Amino acid sequence: MLTAKREDLLAACTLAHAAVSTRPLMPAYHDLHIRTDAGPNIYVTGSDTDTTVQARVTPTETTGEQAVCLNGAMLKSILSACRGEFVKIEVRKTTAVVTCEDPVTSSRHEMTTQPASAYAMAIPADWKHH
Repeated sequence: MLTAKREDLLAACTLAHAAVSTRPLMPAYHDLHIRTDAGPNIYVTGSDTDTTVQARVTPTETTGEQAVCLNGAMLKSILSACRGEFVKIEVRKTTAVVTCEDPVTSSRHEMTTQPASAYAMAIPADWKHH
């Protein structure tokens, strides 16, 4: 699970999604790769195998290291529609639950995930993060 400021996560998703091809070679390359580390940092990566863009977000809360591939267009749409200050993403086996809350409303969206291992070609293990 991770919690971050909605504006920061939306900006990172928008930036990384610019590298995603509209006609990807592999299904996972239509998605954004989101992972957390022990830093704690959230890395949002988009790639079309030729160009890779990665943005870093400082979370307000994380629960360990995890990685998931989420549909970039859908995630951007959810984050844009959300009016709360914070967004929480809880990763389950084959789904991720995106929750946005503000003083008036609360929204909860379930998204199907791709295994993060399907994205391994675009993100070499020794890639330096800036």
